[in-house]
Amino acid sequence: MTMNSLAARVDGALGRVSMYLLVTAALGLIGVVSIVAAAFGGLPYHAGAIALSLIVGVVATAAGTALGALATRSSPHPPSSVIVGLILALILWPGFGADLLILALAGATAGLSKYVLVWRGRHILNPAVAGLLVVGLSGAGVSIWWVGSQVLLPVVVLTGLVVLWRTRR
Repeated sequence: MTMNSLAARVDGALGRVSMYLLVTAALGLIGVVSIVAAAFGGLPYHAGAIALSLIVGVVATAAGTALGALATRSSPHPPSSVIVGLILALILWPGFGADLLILALAGATAGLSKYVLVWRGRHILNPAVAGLLVVGLSGAGVSIWWVGSQVLLPVVVLTGLVVLWRTRR
């Protein structure tokens, strides 16, 4: 098999997958590997806290999105909410209690921002950034790219390269 035919096969396989699904799968894989790594002591976080953070991030963002869609009489876009919720869960501290409340605040704000912070049908801010901005400016919490660890580097690089390949950037 030549490099050109291998590249064509990869292009063909990735071309059948929507960008939403590809990014969701990439973020989900990072989340699952994070949980496994934490369970085996490779990360200084509780595996349950990571799993719960992933769920809270998605649910809170979906709730904010649903509320924003309802308020503006628009249709919600669930795939976008899943991606934003996963991103927030991978950026904010994984934990229990207050950490989950901060994540929920960021997620709900991010979801709402998709409908409130728009100009001519376009987001003024990336929704995840809007959520992090509210959390940071309120003093409720800080963001940290905790996934940027040596243990997770291979999966982050691999998933990043797959997304880059698909987008041709």
